[in-house]
Amino acid sequence: MPRMSRRNRPALEGLEGRQLLNGSADLTPSAADQGTTLGVPNQFRGISYVTAKGAKVQVQVLGNGSIQGTTVTPDGVLNLVYSGTNGATKIVIDVKRGFAPLGSVNELDVASNNYTGVGGQILGSLIGPKVDLIDNGQINMTSGIGRLQLHSIGRNTQIHLRELPQTTQISRFAPVTLTTTTTGAVTSTSSATTSATVTTTVSTQNPNPKPLPPGEVGVNQPAPYTDNAPASYTSQGRTMNYSNDADGGSTLTSISGQFSPGLNQVVYPGPIPPATVPPPAGVSMQVDFVNAGTPGKRTIGSGQVFGYDPVANTLIRFDERSGAALQTIDVGGTPTTAAGVGLGRNGRELVVLLGRGSTIQAFDAINGNPVGSFSIGTLAADGINAIDGIGFNEQSTVVMDYNGQVVPGTPNFGAAVTIDVTASLASGNAVPIGLPYNTSRSLELLGGIAAVPQGTSFYAAAAAHFDPFQLQPTNFQQGTVTLTGSTPGLITESTRTALPGKGTNPFINAGAYGSNRTSGVTRALGAFEQNLGLVTGVVNGQNVVQLYTPSNGSAGTVLLNNPNQLASISSSFHPELAGAALVDVQGNLQSFTGKSAHGLAINDNGNLNIVRIRSLSDSTIVGQPFSHLQVASRHNVVVITPNRSVGTRGGVIVDPNLKPLGPLSLPS
Repeated sequence: MPRMSRRNRPALEGLEGRQLLNGSADLTPSAADQGTTLGVPNQFRGISYVTAKGAKVQVQVLGNGSIQGTTVTPDGVLNLVYSGTNGATKIVIDVKRGFAPLGSVNELDVASNNYTGVGGQILGSLIGPKVDLIDNGQINMTSGIGRLQLHSIGRNTQIHLRELPQTTQISRFAPVTLTTTTTGAVTSTSSATTSATVTTTVSTQNPNPKPLPPGEVGVNQPAPYTDNAPASYTSQGRTMNYSNDADGGSTLTSISGQFSPGLNQVVYPGPIPPATVPPPAGVSMQVDFVNAGTPGKRTIGSGQVFGYDPVANTLIRFDERSGAALQTIDVGGTPTTAAGVGLGRNGRELVVLLGRGSTIQAFDAINGNPVGSFSIGTLAADGINAIDGIGFNEQSTVVMDYNGQVVPGTPNFGAAVTIDVTASLASGNAVPIGLPYNTSRSLELLGGIAAVPQGTSFYAAAAAHFDPFQLQPTNFQQGTVTLTGSTPGLITESTRTALPGKGTNPFINAGAYGSNRTSGVTRALGAFEQNLGLVTGVVNGQNVVQLYTPSNGSAGTVLLNNPNQLASISSSFHPELAGAALVDVQGNLQSFTGKSAHGLAINDNGNLNIVRIRSLSDSTIVGQPFSHLQVASRHNVVVITPNRSVGTRGGVIVDPNLKPLGPLSLPS
């Protein structure tokens, strides 16, 4: 009797024939495509190829979803794109005979530099135990991810994640309480007979919890995500809204609110969590090796901002926490108090832009070296003749003229337009994107525009009748107007909000309509991490910056060490991150585990439950808050949190003045 053939492992039908030998992957469907799975052509459900070093790679979608748009470079670097997924979808990258280099990962409908994740679909797991994120690589999964596993991440890499919306989950590795509800009828024996319903709840303990798998002691994983995303999910001040499409995909549709650090979710009596303790919610991340950074370098410091001093005619870089002046850049030309300072991207390079009159200059944000300049004459048709505000939100750079006029016959009280910084520097002339914004309904721009890193909106200093019941209707109030730029090149006004006054004054008087150009109102508006910052004057040789939440609630003050009042300031940035391996998480990070890490920067705007790495060096970890640290060997490591239930145990720094950072991004 002949012996039956045996397969060593399961294989997906229809995938084996698609081998790629040192070429780019073509995922375009063809007549040869055989069938569909879950409504998605099989051609988009998997890809097989061979790397330049001979490793055989197979990428598979398990569950809902597609990898349409995925490519492989001629030297075998994978750039993964996914869509149509939900919290139960798993993408597995299986590698034989070596390791697979990875260049990027992102959701099809979310740009790589859009760290809100809005418009993208969530993903349950991305599993690649033999996948290496190469130097300068990037992963953006800010729509939502449950678990991420890689072999290594290299230098100058950034990984942006958001936790999945949480449904009720039961740990498969721990005993839990199960609740059973029974209902019975009760009939009264009185002359007036009635009936009622009583509910009895019986709690029992799961008698057969599954043991932890080898190597997973203290890192209890949650049960696989099986439900579609809820309609909305609120976590630490932020509300995420989701929708489910007919094919089973779950999309993050909007985010509202502002992050506020909470308390630790789980407190263990020792450094290792007991096996019977269910894990808290959050992303689970496993990376065996992190190879980044420079010896002796700590990778997350205070945010920094640029300001323009019109008296000294210089750009100054400040530490936003201490207020120290770190760098001075001579800019030449004619000094003016009507100027705009902001950030932008020249390719990948982060640059600081200084706009005065009809010219915008660019300087490298790290070393201050000149990068070039361009004229704004091409923006005249968009109502922009002189620059007095520049805003940047990672996706777009918007320039503003508070005296601009887009529509003839309307008051020339302000205009703004998106520009392509890279193309503008290359051509020497500003290259606009999309349509300009023009003020309406008696709103005046004051000069100064900024964006906080957690969203797509811009906030411009403005004057208007924010309160129609104010006692002096001939005067304007100072406030901000929110300009939404979720689609690059499309700027629309969404809300107007007055800035709060001080003492007995409920608002800040901005003078009569049309007078704000000479009334002396402050115009220098920037962003300090997640808050807006408005320069209000100089006291004792320091610029006083009043901080506001994006909804214009007061958030304290910052002092910048400069004797002359700054005409304009930028948003925060972090030049010290250059070269690091950045992991930036929005929401809870359940666990980060690995074997060794050098040059790692973890910033979690959420509860960071546990970091477990055998060897850790030249790294910084920020948790809002941080719970547990398990590191056998460490050198030059900073772990910091604003609050912690177990205090400074394990060498963790508890700084109650620590403010939420970012979302962070690399300067290049």
